[in-house]
Amino acid sequence: LEMDETEEHGNISVTLVSESDEDDAFTIRDIEISHAKMKDIRKIRQYHFRGWPEVGVPESGADLMHLVNQSHLHQKEAGPGPIVV
Repeated sequence: LEMDETEEHGNISVTLVSESDEDDAFTIRDIEISHAKMKDIRKIRQYHFRGWPEVGVPESGADLMHLVNQSHLHQKEAGPGPIVV
């Protein structure tokens, strides 16, 4: 999806609201999901970790810890809700 683009999947609409890169390690995306027959819009924040090499493990855990810290900060601001890994 491109920014502010909406895709329809049956009765489900998915819109990419924002996307930002955090260093070279991960991307944060804010997505809105809605159902044609319901009025609710669900807001989703996706953390896409890009710092894992094809083979082996990252040299340092710092980037992954930064992602975890960012997700905890967001949850404090947004309020309680599920975290899906």
